[in-house]
Amino acid sequence: MSYHIVGLNSLIKNNLIRIINSNKDYYLVDLDKLSYQIRTSYENIKLLRKLKRASDKKLVQKELNDYWKISMQKEVDKVIENKKDKLLIFIGLISKYDDHKIKIKLNAKNKFLLDVKPEISASQTIEYNLGNYANYIIKGKFPLQFIDKNYLVKERNKINQAYLKMEYIKKRLDTILNKFKKNSNTKIFSFGNKKKHNKLFGNQNDWYLGSSKDYGIKFKIIQNKELDSMTSFAQIINQRKLTNRNKKNKKFVDMALDIYAYKDPWLALLSSIENINDYVIKGFLTKKDSKKIPFIEEKHKDSFKELNRSGFINKISDIDFSLEKSNLKHKRKVNNDVQIKEKFFIPSIENYLIDHGVKFIYYED
Repeated sequence: MSYHIVGLNSLIKNNLIRIINSNKDYYLVDLDKLSYQIRTSYENIKLLRKLKRASDKKLVQKELNDYWKISMQKEVDKVIENKKDKLLIFIGLISKYDDHKIKIKLNAKNKFLLDVKPEISASQTIEYNLGNYANYIIKGKFPLQFIDKNYLVKERNKINQAYLKMEYIKKRLDTILNKFKKNSNTKIFSFGNKKKHNKLFGNQNDWYLGSSKDYGIKFKIIQNKELDSMTSFAQIINQRKLTNRNKKNKKFVDMALDIYAYKDPWLALLSSIENINDYVIKGFLTKKDSKKIPFIEEKHKDSFKELNRSGFINKISDIDFSLEKSNLKHKRKVNNDVQIKEKFFIPSIENYLIDHGVKFIYYED
């Protein structure tokens, strides 16, 4: 059996790769990576140089297209032949990066196109590129179209159109994952089965940290005496890293915001979104029977679009580390290193909240 998933941006793809690779029954093939290796091969570079000098550019372009197609098909067929005992999961494009009409054959039994709004996918791509390629962007060595939202939306629409014509089925990421989910080091919430869900409200002794990425089994908190602040790997995860130049020793010093643990998993998950309080109000509504209902309210029109992203819920214990004393029952500041007891990948924060009964209150003009 094999699966092919198209339309994953880099932010979602990296989280998915970690999860799939943690299970020995799966074998993941990144088609975009294979395509890149072919594009940067010596033979392809020779053809590109030939194209620049050619008087008949159409003929040389055909050579380029044929080289890519034959090379890609050969690599994919080799994987299929050598990994017959594995559940194969292909991610990325079977079409050529600059012309979706040129494509290889892939007889995957399940063919999915990730169902996500092009605008959201573009924003996530820009967020990922700014976070990972800042130095290249500053030095002018990064293609600026990959941080241009209009360009990324346009390209995403092209992919959607091309693969829908190839009869790929649009599915949410959580729905796709549930189709080939087995035991792995990182648990994936099964949205179709409430019994497999983590509870919306945590157990008495459990606390939770939210993160946008999977950073192993430990959050390390480092006391920075010089700045009298906290520097934390958790802040790198959440991309809330602030930088300040120390003029004396000319070093860049990381200044992290405070890190908080939450009693309720849904509140921890929301904290994984940078500046979430700029977009929404969250809390509990008390009914007449004293029952508390969790709610989230937009501060601005379309603020809920920020929820259309993935994240992690990291389960910890107040026994494992020292929590700052606080009058708040649901939130406490973390002062020491944190050991992760269990972690859960959430494909869609928005869908998680909806499926767990959080009340959505939309902005009204």
